[in-house]
Amino acid sequence: MPIATKCVSEELSLEIAKAWGFRDHVLEAVPQRFLLDTDQKTLIVALFSLAAEHHGAILHLLRATCFDGSAFALARPMLEATIRAHWLTTRKSRTLVAKIVGGQDKYPFLKDMIADIDTGMTIGHLYKQLEPALKTFHGYTHGGIEQLARRFDAAGNVCSTYTDEAKIDLVRSMTAFMALTAVTWSQVCSDTPGIESDHSRAITAEYGRLFEQRAKTASAL
Repeated sequence: MPIATKCVSEELSLEIAKAWGFRDHVLEAVPQRFLLDTDQKTLIVALFSLAAEHHGAILHLLRATCFDGSAFALARPMLEATIRAHWLTTRKSRTLVAKIVGGQDKYPFLKDMIADIDTGMTIGHLYKQLEPALKTFHGYTHGGIEQLARRFDAAGNVCSTYTDEAKIDLVRSMTAFMALTAVTWSQVCSDTPGIESDHSRAITAEYGRLFEQRAKTASAL
């Protein structure tokens, strides 16, 4: 049962480097000094910290070439951290948030949190489009067919067989989730909630410079 060995393609390597550079920018751009004076703030900054750690781990695992399945397994917990952080910004009940902090209550299911968030948005639906992919994310994390079907290559070698396209999509989507979580935290930490802060403005501007322009260029071709 030989294990196939691989190397990181130039395209994937460049995508990882770009995502890592953006990650460094985010960690410098988010508030460095803040007061954790509410349970909501405490939860959201903890979720941002977790999402940032997962993001870095995904990039490291993909760069290592032999831990692709583990990288994909982190996609759901990172997505969940992002959605939970955003959902917490919609919670007006301090009692509910205090119960979550104290471990006395649980978050709703992901699809229910998505519905809560998107219902409160005045324009568009930020997370609704993710609903069809939730089962796939779950399978990545819990050893579903999404993972098991990618443990053998055409020659019979036992190895992960995620394509470069899938890995690049993972890097891009998880980097977008990190940006969303960072902006959420920056807004909650702002002295003027509801108004774009300098921190969140710096994050969204850098994301647009690195990633959105590329998407516009590709769609024009």
